[in-house]
Amino acid sequence: MTPDEVRRFLDGHETLSLACADAHGPWAADVYYVRVDGALYFYSSPRSRHSRAFGADPRAAGTVHGRYEGVRDIRGIQAAGRVEEVASVAETAKAAAAYLRRFPFAGPLLRGAAALLAGKVRLYRFAPERLLFIDNDEGFGDPREVSI
Repeated sequence: MTPDEVRRFLDGHETLSLACADAHGPWAADVYYVRVDGALYFYSSPRSRHSRAFGADPRAAGTVHGRYEGVRDIRGIQAAGRVEEVASVAETAKAAAAYLRRFPFAGPLLRGAAALLAGKVRLYRFAPERLLFIDNDEGFGDPREVSI
């Protein structure tokens, strides 16, 4: 799978399942994401369990996949990397614009600096360090390392 095909796959899906661990054990959360360059961006509450966990330990694992009817239909991305809150104004502007183009329904939730300043939501970046593509139609249990 070429990097362009990986990007098209990621752009054709909306939900990233992220896994983390904290003092209470492993945890996973689904977030809407947008791909900008080589990272996946998402908004979340800084008070959520996963945001707090990533603040303490940024290591993360994630998956992106669709809904499938049978085992041979399963296709998706498995990734390992880091999640960090975005601090750069320029990076925030670029990712936020892409996010709102993809998810217009989020506009009212994110409008204005008031929501961000109130601490209700923050922008995070999942930067994959390793990506595997799973396609069970091409071979069960035989992932291929890919890049974006």
